Amino acid sequence: LLPPPPHHRLLLLLLLLQFHSLILLVLILRFHSFYLLPSSSSSSSSFLLPVSSFFFFHSPMADPLAASDRGFHVYMAKIAEQAERYEEMVDHMEHVTKSAGSAEEPSLEERNLLSVAFKNVIGARRASWRIVSSIEQKEESKGNEEHVLLIKQYRAKVETELSKICDKILSLLESHLVPSAASAESKVFFLKMKGDYHRYLAEFKTGAERKDAAENTLLAYKSAMVCW
Repeated sequence: LLPPPPHHRLLLLLLLLQFHSLILLVLILRFHSFYLLPSSSSSSSSFLLPVSSFFFFHSPMADPLAASDRGFHVYMAKIAEQAERYEEMVDHMEHVTKSAGSAEEPSLEERNLLSVAFKNVIGARRASWRIVSSIEQKEESKGNEEHVLLIKQYRAKVETELSKICDKILSLLESHLVPSAASAESKVFFLKMKGDYHRYLAEFKTGAERKDAAENTLLAYKSAMVCW
């Protein structure tokens, strides 16, 4: 076969360039349409994922240390809130709190995100505990010891989860959030939160642990009232 004439080769090259340009345009449009998140009923509105986040998620050579950025974790906490993945939201806000240290007061947005994250995580376990406890009482009234034993073990599992969540937020409040609170409003907010989570512990603890949790609840609430 004879090679195509020069003007045919030029036309073929132009068509090839146009095809590549079209592919690039389609990729750009797909990128913007995919990363424009829809609005939801949560406190976070619609927003566009930055290009740096695109490379973090999609580049095979992405540096895991890029996730240490405070703004990154705030942003991911908002996404987790919209997706109702509150355990992940807690993880991101815990990182934000620790990265800020005890000298830097969290912003209003960070404070609210932290509160929403822990409120939803603890709320689900508290509801589970109440349901399981109610079933346990019914089985006890029936005298079904075998079922009662199984339910007690299950309740203990839920209580362990409750304890871990409360201990985590109380540790953050004690070491970072309360010391960093510069304004009276922030200090009252965090001291009330401290009282709330001690109260949640007092709901299921027994004996001396329950007494300590109740006393810590009262102490935190009184401190908040003094600051106010």
